[in-house]
Amino acid sequence: DSTGPQLDTTAIFAVAGAEADGQAIAVTLGLNPVGVAAMPAAPPVADLAGAQVLVVVGFDLAPAE
Repeated sequence: DSTGPQLDTTAIFAVAGAEADGQAIAVTLGLNPVGVAAMPAAPPVADLAGAQVLVVVGFDLAPAE
């Protein structure tokens, strides 16, 4: 959804207990797994729909056209 936050660098957030999943996703995307952050109290999307890991793709993975 391009109406959300626009980041230069991709951000990965994980809820408590899902950090390993977030790190695995980071590695799959070619990102540093150390960069996985705790899910903020107010996530940067309207509805997580039960998701435990959120990837906000930045221009590093999806350059502007």
